[in-house]
Amino acid sequence: MLKLILLITVGLISCPNLYAQAPFSTNQNSEPKKSQILLTKADIDLENAIYKASLKHALYSYNIANATTPGFKPILFPEDELELSQMVLNNEDHFEKVVLEHMTASMGRNKNLHSGYLALYKKRFEIYKTVVTAGKK
Repeated sequence: MLKLILLITVGLISCPNLYAQAPFSTNQNSEPKKSQILLTKADIDLENAIYKASLKHALYSYNIANATTPGFKPILFPEDELELSQMVLNNEDHFEKVVLEHMTASMGRNKNLHSGYLALYKKRFEIYKTVVTAGKK
């Protein structure tokens, strides 16, 4: 039992930093990484969602920071382009400049998603810890 607890603890501690590395691969043909041995597909999908939300936040910040830069064209995710195209008229040049209202609203929604993903992720590992320690604190 002690070996199992040590194995799982080492696996949880060695979980890669989500902000410094690319998201996890769920490719069945590749050999699993050490961190993927103990994680389920749901954990990996959740980590990928956290990673994407972090990237979106950085992109929104970049766009807002360069809003007044002459000639700057915002970088948008496909879902943001679709949302913006539904908000503005087709003949307007809103894709050529940063629409601050759209960026700040998207950033707020993204922050809420990111916080929710992190809360779910934390709860999953609290459950794993409870299972591994057999409910002992």
